[in-house]
This record gives sequence, C-alpha cells and structure tokens, in this order.
Amino acid sequence: MVSIFFPNGSFRRPACYKRFKRLNERRYHRLENAKSHDVQDDEQRQHVNSLEIQQLAEEFASCRKILLALGDENRQHLIVEMIGIGKCSGVRVGEITERTHLSRPAVSHHLQILKDAGLVKMRREGTKNYYYFDADAKAMNGLLHMLMHTKRIMEDQPDRSCIK
Repeated sequence: MVSIFFPNGSFRRPACYKRFKRLNERRYHRLENAKSHDVQDDEQRQHVNSLEIQQLAEEFASCRKILLALGDENRQHLIVEMIGIGKCSGVRVGEITERTHLSRPAVSHHLQILKDAGLVKMRREGTKNYYYFDADAKAMNGLLHMLMHTKRIMEDQPDRSCIK
C-alpha cells in the first residue's frame, strides 16, 4: 500500500491510487528502456573505441624507431647542433663533436640511430662522411598521422578530471 508522508508527520493514501500507480509504472518502464538504450550506445562506443585504440597501438608500434630516436636527450642535442651549424650539404662527425660534450664514437653511434630511424642521411665523399637531414617522408607521415589520430581520440573523450 502506498502512502504519502508529509513533513509534519501525517500521511494519507492518494485519492487516485490506481492512476498514481500506473504513472509510476510508466516512468519505471521509460527509465528501464532509456537505460537499456544507454547501455547499447555505451557498448557500441566502447567497441568503436577499442577498435580505434587497437589501430592507434599499431600506428604507435610502427613509429617506435622514430620515437626512440627523438626521445634521447643526446640525440635531441645533436639535432639542435646540426641545425645550428647550418650546412645544408652535410656535417662531419668531427664538427659535431667539437660543439658537444660527446666523444666521436658516441656521436657516430647516435647519428647511426637517427639514420636508422629515417631522420638523417649520410653522403660519402672519398673517406669523409657527411650527415644531413632528409627525413624519410614515410616515417614522418606515419608519425604525424599517429599524433593526429591520438589528438582526435583525446578530443572525443569526455572530461575525466572530475571522476573519482
């Protein structure tokens, strides 16, 4: 039996109890239907998100070499120094060694990693090697695509700063 309680402590049954009961049943069914639709929408969103996240993970894995090459502080310093030297025709290991705290073998090692990642190329003239920037278009485009995809996914996410 349904009763209505008042703040002063009294209570009574509503005069139109059957109508009241039907209204509540309709509200309940409407809420249940809305919840089931929300659950279906959430499942579809999660499925799409999981596929998109999986694709992003594959893109990230394909960019691993370039990210590792750019992630090292010494290689970042080498890139800055090579840009600072400003020779478009290329820079020799000795020139870079003079401007950094690294030894010749260390500079050669880091340049090799940058070369393997597709950021730097080498030109040989006799016994001299000249290193220059000629970023591999495929590697750079892959990195840019992965970063834009990451940005798009992050923008589509709801604000999670207030979730506890």
